[in-house]
Amino acid sequence: MIRPLHPDDVPALDRMLARCSPESIWLRFRGRPNGFPSSYLQRCLTGEQPALVDEQEGEVVAMGSIGPVPGEPGVAEMAVLVEDRWQHLGLGRRLMLALLVQAGPRVVRMHMVRSSLSAHLATTLRVLAVERHGSETVLDVDARSAVEHWSERRRDRGERGDVLVQPG
Repeated sequence: MIRPLHPDDVPALDRMLARCSPESIWLRFRGRPNGFPSSYLQRCLTGEQPALVDEQEGEVVAMGSIGPVPGEPGVAEMAVLVEDRWQHLGLGRRLMLALLVQAGPRVVRMHMVRSSLSAHLATTLRVLAVERHGSETVLDVDARSAVEHWSERRRDRGERGDVLVQPG
């Protein structure tokens, strides 16, 4: 179940991070932090950088956030971490969709290391800009077209609406 992040979720986030592989942590943070950075959590909990979690079997198994890029009006950055045993089940995609709905009519910047994912997104979404920096690809995606694309895919697949976030 996808829902907004709450202050009492912080211990569950620490447990989720402890269950993630070093590779998943590196792909999300480009490093190996001992926990979620406190300044990041503070921005997420105050709403400055809206954050959502996915709770399965009574535990938080994924977290995503979206926030403004300083100095670039109308551009937001998105970050998602899905616990290893829950990867490749569509949780990350559903979390990204819910975050994109919150983004409103703006551009979302996505930093990706996995070239297969960035290539897939570049062919399925309206990409406004692409930059490559070594093994990292940065995509600027039109949020509205991404919401329309993924919402249509959910309908076509008959996926149920277990996202508690409404368009804002």
